[in-house]
Amino acid sequence: MSAPPRRVRLRPWLLAQVSSCRFSGLQWLDPELRLFRVPWKHATRHSPPEQEDTIFKAWALETGKYQEGLDEPDPAKWKANLRCALNKSREFQLKYDGTKETPVQPYKIYEVCEHSAGADFVDEDEEEMPNMMELSLNPRISDPPSFGPVVPMSSDLQDRGGLCNGLQDLNPPPAPMMEASSMGQNHQTCKYDLLSSVPLTDLDLKVQYRGRTAASLLVSNPQGCRLYAGHLEPSPDQVELFGPVTLQQVQFPGTSEIQNQKQKFYTDALLDVMDRGLILELWEQDLYAVRLCQCKVFWSGSSASMTSCKA
Repeated sequence: MSAPPRRVRLRPWLLAQVSSCRFSGLQWLDPELRLFRVPWKHATRHSPPEQEDTIFKAWALETGKYQEGLDEPDPAKWKANLRCALNKSREFQLKYDGTKETPVQPYKIYEVCEHSAGADFVDEDEEEMPNMMELSLNPRISDPPSFGPVVPMSSDLQDRGGLCNGLQDLNPPPAPMMEASSMGQNHQTCKYDLLSSVPLTDLDLKVQYRGRTAASLLVSNPQGCRLYAGHLEPSPDQVELFGPVTLQQVQFPGTSEIQNQKQKFYTDALLDVMDRGLILELWEQDLYAVRLCQCKVFWSGSSASMTSCKA
């Protein structure tokens, strides 16, 4: 079992690793020491031992997330942890993501930003851990069939306008918006269509980038679905990371159709944290969302009160 996680300043630790030349491919790209390259090869739990000595493993060791000789090596989780820390940090900015190129370029380029006012500590309370939110279609609260206890909704929205305003005021622009609706007799239109029928078996999904529909499909899998970006597929031995293999796998569409380059940059950055994804699961008359990564979930429906949950 791993030791208790430690609070670690990411910036000084990571810059020291880049300057040490210890890890192959981790290097400065300019004499001013502002841009650096991070090798970003695809990692699995069964990666060869020679591929495990990476900056990702070093970060897991430094933060106490992994103890050599005690914990099972998990390169995919190590990489997810460092990626999460980089994305949350205000002292680093992703400038180039080669993993989204065709063919794939297995590295990313980051820029060191000016010092921010707050300390860049890793906050264990904000680690990217699965959280459960119930999107209820009736006042009754029931236990989900799996994935642990329900986490209460965090804040109330007074009306649908509040939800819309909250989405528009996000800076950078909001995460991909998903409309989920149950296919049945009672049809009601709202920002995220959430419709009730008996039995509830289908989900009508729409993916929108800045209000424009990028994809739509019907999910009929009674087990639910996993929405994700990237190329990480589930496997029976990685249920903790990617959910059950019985889920329908729904990949977010690319951003090549986005004309505004600034919007495209921000959307790509948001999709970059969706590699593990979000699970949508129907149980009786309740819709559950299970976050496997650092994403935000908003909902609206015919319930008496309307709330939002966010990571």
